[in-house]
Amino acid sequence: MSGLLSSLEGFLGDAGYRVVLCNSNDDPAREAQHFSDLARQGVSGFIWYPSSFMASARTARSLLIEGIPFVLVDRYFPDMECDYVVSDNFGGAYQLVSHLIESGCKRIAYITENPVYPTPRRERFRGYQAALEDYGLVFCEKLILVPDSPRAHEIIANSLPKVKGIIDGALASNVRVVLALLKAMHQLGWKAPDDLRVVCFDGYGSAVPVNINLTSADQVTREIARKAVECLVNRICDRTHEVQRHVLKPVFRIGST
Repeated sequence: MSGLLSSLEGFLGDAGYRVVLCNSNDDPAREAQHFSDLARQGVSGFIWYPSSFMASARTARSLLIEGIPFVLVDRYFPDMECDYVVSDNFGGAYQLVSHLIESGCKRIAYITENPVYPTPRRERFRGYQAALEDYGLVFCEKLILVPDSPRAHEIIANSLPKVKGIIDGALASNVRVVLALLKAMHQLGWKAPDDLRVVCFDGYGSAVPVNINLTSADQVTREIARKAVECLVNRICDRTHEVQRHVLKPVFRIGST
């Protein structure tokens, strides 16, 4: 997120705009208040990482009705005619699971968080399922782990011994999840890839230990920012009347895990 914000500020500055940053802390009411305050102050438009699904969608419909320019990043509303720039979450997850299968894995766990905002995580899950199906492997609900975030590594550490000798690969849905998984594996004395092959969506965050070389699908943060700014400026300047939808492929990096 810090990389995205830095890139957005740079590209918007180059386009002649000043950036006002607001953080809703995933609170839809606070988010709606930010929009109301800033619109009243006459901002030109918004680049928006929505806090929720239903409540944020209501805010988005109000913005569309009022004709206020905005572009969504990372999260979007599938049934709404609005501009967005997102990653190919389905394709990235599909490629990661395919890599595990081609490396010899037969029973692959999917480890994720509760979907506060469902779109990206749902698409990653669909990519996981599709890869299993295309390679002729059986989907098993018992291999889906959704640990509670504050205690994620403890829950994973308690769950892994129950599937030792059963699972041979794992897809972590994001950096927070893979850190919890790696911490749990360390606690149990498991090593990657000897005891478990691990791949991750966005595995090259600064929080990942330097001695871990993850296979990952990394979002092209700078390109997402550049495209979002381009879309917003087009909308502000009335250069397009078409809905701008951009799905960007993540960079696939093969590591040692």
